[in-house]
Amino acid sequence: MASGRGHLACGGTGAEWVHRRRLRNPDRRRNRLLDDVHGHRLPRRVRPPTGGRNPPDTVQRRPGRDAGRAGAVPEPGCRRPEVDCYGPCDGEERRDRRPDRHHQLRHKRRRCRLHVPRPHRRGQPRHGRNLLHPRQDAVHDVRGPLQRRHQQLPLGHGPSDGQDCARTGRHLGRPAAGTAGQSYPDTKVASPSGGSPNPDGTTSYTYSLATGTLPPGLTLDKTTGIISGTPTATGESTFTLTVSSDGSPQQSASKDYELLINGTVTTLSASQNPAIAGREISLVAQVTTTGAHPPTGTVTFAYTEDPDGAGPQTALIGTATPDAAGLAKLPVTLAAGTHLITASYGGDPENPPGAPAATLSQIIVPALDVTWADLPAGTAGQSYPDTKVASPSGGSPNPDGTTSYTYSLATGTLPPGLTLDKTTGIISGTPTATGTTSFALLVSNGTGELQQQSAPHQASITVDKTTTSTKISSSANPAGPSQKITLTATVTGTNPTGRVTFKDGTTTIGTIPLNNSGQAGLLKTLTRGEHKITAVYSGDSRNTGSTADAFTQRVVSSDVKTTLTANPTSITSGGSLTYTLTVTNNGPDTAHAVQAGLNPAPGITIKNTDRQTTGTPTTINGTTYPTAWNLSDLTPRQTITITIKATATGKAKTKLTTTATAAPANPQTDTTTTNNTSKTTITIKK
Repeated sequence: MASGRGHLACGGTGAEWVHRRRLRNPDRRRNRLLDDVHGHRLPRRVRPPTGGRNPPDTVQRRPGRDAGRAGAVPEPGCRRPEVDCYGPCDGEERRDRRPDRHHQLRHKRRRCRLHVPRPHRRGQPRHGRNLLHPRQDAVHDVRGPLQRRHQQLPLGHGPSDGQDCARTGRHLGRPAAGTAGQSYPDTKVASPSGGSPNPDGTTSYTYSLATGTLPPGLTLDKTTGIISGTPTATGESTFTLTVSSDGSPQQSASKDYELLINGTVTTLSASQNPAIAGREISLVAQVTTTGAHPPTGTVTFAYTEDPDGAGPQTALIGTATPDAAGLAKLPVTLAAGTHLITASYGGDPENPPGAPAATLSQIIVPALDVTWADLPAGTAGQSYPDTKVASPSGGSPNPDGTTSYTYSLATGTLPPGLTLDKTTGIISGTPTATGTTSFALLVSNGTGELQQQSAPHQASITVDKTTTSTKISSSANPAGPSQKITLTATVTGTNPTGRVTFKDGTTTIGTIPLNNSGQAGLLKTLTRGEHKITAVYSGDSRNTGSTADAFTQRVVSSDVKTTLTANPTSITSGGSLTYTLTVTNNGPDTAHAVQAGLNPAPGITIKNTDRQTTGTPTTINGTTYPTAWNLSDLTPRQTITITIKATATGKAKTKLTTTATAAPANPQTDTTTTNNTSKTTITIKK
């Protein structure tokens, strides 16, 4: 196996490691003698370069366990670094689990003593990987006995500062400082050499940041290692640069850097962005300098627009002076649209002007504009016409670019039965109560800081009563003198309730409450004659009152008489005969809707009649007649005669009896019903 020792020099161009080794006979199990950078032969236990005990200004550093057993000792001339022993520094002793194979560190009275154990036995190689020695810029490739070689990747650095070495015990690279807003000169901060070659024999490297970041605006080219760009912020940035060879085995080295960016930088923001047209916002410019004096100059705010398409035009918004923290605020009110705003610092005796000017794209959304609608009146129990309460425009757009609105009630409630759709703003439904209801409407738009809301709009809806109508009907009209009839009043409205008063002329004949169907019925017996009946509905909370038109109820007394004759009364079978039906109203009143019917005896066949029949069987006084006639009204003493042609068949001496009946539609108007029916008989002779 191979091992070596190194020496760390402060104040030079970097850390240099020089390694030498003496290859022993392969049969030998130990390699006890090692050379340091000065060529001194050292025993297995390493002594400080000044001899004796460690002076208080120096410290021995223990390398990593896998770093090739190399030790690093600061020169006596270096200022005392911070105690950085790889182990506890509390006066106690730390031993590794395998003291015969690993380093053992003893620390006492603020000093470190470094022990290097025997090297590993041949045939027991260390891990075959590239390991970066702590605190050093060298990479060692420690591999097994069949591939013995000790390669290194020297890394040339930029200038270092002795104070960095005194403060941290390390070299700290300081590339050339830059200026904010100005192009940074292309700078290659590391110049590596050596390392593992590629398969084609060339050597290439990859540059990366192990820790930290470059100043904003600067970038590192991972192939060339050049830092370039235009810094946008001032201040000092600390980072660690790592260079890796691309060949196999891969080797790497790292170094810490500090890069200072001078100048004055201005950033611009707004108290609200997007904002709403007509609302005041504050433009805030932050002026940052690298000097010890705060900015005392003036920040100029302007915006660039192209309103007529003729080209960008710049207009001054205003100026402001930064406070002790470098903040300059300018309150403004902008119109709707997108404004490109700039803020530039003019400089002062202690600080240069800020470059470039800070920019901000300020979005101003239109203010919400609402046109309110007039709300129509409604009627209780009837569907209210769908009405949109408002027509808004403008307002804050949604993320997808659309604009939506929300409708609500600020105060009050809608009339019972009506609802407001919060998305469409439509009032709909069926009002259930009358009266005038007042409320306030709102239209809102957007969310968060961009939420807009209209002023409350006072509105009202009047719900009127339903206009009702009342009609009268009778169970029998005309009616007989002693007949009980039912007079019914029907009210049409919105679930009407209340009472109906019936009058015969001006005389009240009864008051009846409405049922669930809106009807009221009065049972009454009236005297003979005509009666003018009216019905008055009183109304309720949802319905207006109404009066029915006068209804004429007739109470009549008639006497309808029926007579049926046959000619001849004796005929042979198959012979023809004629029936004569006579209907007379003997009065004293008109007989209404008189009907007549004929029921021929079996064997009698009706051929024709001189009056149009109904064509269907008709029931008269409870009896159904196959042949019937509607005779309409018969005035007193009026007679109607009907002639019927028929034939008769049957056995000799057979008697055939035919029946006829005539009566008013309401039989109770006929005072004598015994003469409503008439019969006649014929005989079949030999």
